[in-house]
Amino acid sequence: MGNALPAFGYRPVVETFGESCFLIEHATHYLAFLLEGLGTKNKVAEQMFILRQMMVKPESCGNVAQDAVAMIVNDMATSGATSLLVGCHIAVGDSAWFNNAEWNAAFITSWKRACDEVGAKWSGGETATLRDVVLPDTAVIGGGSVGIISPKDHRITGDVKEGDIIYFARGTGIPPTALPKHGKSRRNSPTDISLGCLTEGRSARASLTRRRSSRHSPPRSLSRA
Repeated sequence: MGNALPAFGYRPVVETFGESCFLIEHATHYLAFLLEGLGTKNKVAEQMFILRQMMVKPESCGNVAQDAVAMIVNDMATSGATSLLVGCHIAVGDSAWFNNAEWNAAFITSWKRACDEVGAKWSGGETATLRDVVLPDTAVIGGGSVGIISPKDHRITGDVKEGDIIYFARGTGIPPTALPKHGKSRRNSPTDISLGCLTEGRSARASLTRRRSSRHSPPRSLSRA
């Protein structure tokens, strides 16, 4: 146990190691922490933007920012935690990735809007150029969050059992974790997927880069189920 935790009245909740987010417990609340990545979905938006330029609305760029925030706060919500802070981390292979003002504006606007939608504060982040680690024409997008569960009985624990209530929320867009499977099923690279979207019509490309919904803290009835 780290010496700082008990000094401030916290203890680690060891059973949350390996869960969607890690918890530390205080007498009156829990704090939650997690790191999460977007995956490869931004590669599709990047290729679409390059291939069609002005004919592809920059919202496709911003939508991947919404997705990244959704990946973070939705994982936080699985424990019953509300995200207080959300940080952004972008690692690129070439700093030229940041040179497109339209892309940057769409990404920043969408990231902030996604944080605002769930009531979290965008706490800044980190941008890194990692030559020979990340491909020069793309980025690794992720982030982290600090959340809170208060009151403590809002924490969600254990496995689903008889008598529990399961809530389903309507989703939008393709999950970032499904993108590699989509590409593999079509035996295409992300570039090929983008080209396919461009030729198959708006509905196809929209389904790939459409922003996903962000969930805030779960309904109170769910956290007590």
